[in-house]
Amino acid sequence: MKTKTADGPFKPCPEMTDRAAGAHVAPPSARRVKSKFLSLILCLLALASATPSVKAHNSITFNFTGVITWVDDALGWFQNTYEVGAIVTGSYTFFDTNYLKAVAFSDPDHTATYQYYFKPNFPGVPLTKPDFRLKAGDREIRKDTSLFGWDFFWIPIWNDSAQSFPGAGDGYGVTSAIGFPDFWRDFTGDPVADPDGFLYPLPIANLRLYDPTSNALNSVALPLMPLNLAAFSERSGAIFISDGNGEPDYATARFRITSLTLLTPPALAIALVGPNAVVQWPTNSAGLSFTLQSTTNLLSPTVWTTVSPVPDVVSGQHSVTNPVSETQKFYRLIL
Repeated sequence: MKTKTADGPFKPCPEMTDRAAGAHVAPPSARRVKSKFLSLILCLLALASATPSVKAHNSITFNFTGVITWVDDALGWFQNTYEVGAIVTGSYTFFDTNYLKAVAFSDPDHTATYQYYFKPNFPGVPLTKPDFRLKAGDREIRKDTSLFGWDFFWIPIWNDSAQSFPGAGDGYGVTSAIGFPDFWRDFTGDPVADPDGFLYPLPIANLRLYDPTSNALNSVALPLMPLNLAAFSERSGAIFISDGNGEPDYATARFRITSLTLLTPPALAIALVGPNAVVQWPTNSAGLSFTLQSTTNLLSPTVWTTVSPVPDVVSGQHSVTNPVSETQKFYRLIL
């Protein structure tokens, strides 16, 4: 059931384009939403040996940095947000379980795509809250979490596979739908840029690592620690605005990945002051915003609730004073 496009790579479905680690998922046009969406579901179910993993899960966040190497934005969608030579920073959050694992029928032992969703798109698919962020200067794009937006966050992996794009070897990637930020320009309906009166801009961000020698990976297991960049000859990422009518991407910015590291959550310090627990953690946590949660029981089912009030900043520390009336209380930070 795989198809081969004019530019070479094999695609699992006509509606998807796997760009070696970052999938370019072309959305259906409004005129064909129902039939396209149905065929996409059927294709996913038929092609992928999909296995949900549902149980308590731990979030994992990788940080990355890069340098922009190429920008194609003739119409000005990006509004000069990305310049060649500029530094980009970002992070992505995924989970050690609660994913839909899909494999290609033609190469099931050498391919795997770990799919995460935050809203119910497919029956039986567990829900999580994956995240993807990328910042150039002070402008940040993030994973699309809108109610009617495109909800996909995929980590494709292949090990010694002869059928993956851009060729035989090992590969790892991340692909996420991105919410359309207000500092870009939307040309939908523009009489020059959109003469037929219909555009379907879908922002996507991806990372991809590729090793043609098949020495970088030992399996298609989901890596829970950052991979060694030096083992991959290609270390790239991209931000692009896709078209749903089969046209080329509207705008693309590519960057070279220069680092990939595990985010170490800040350490919590807790002190009892009278009937209150004073909880503190550092403010300089890679620019990320953490939320403090608490529970009185670590046995399943564990219910975590957000602690109020919002933290104050005292001497470079987030600080929350929380009343404690129970015999025990546990705290954690989440993104």
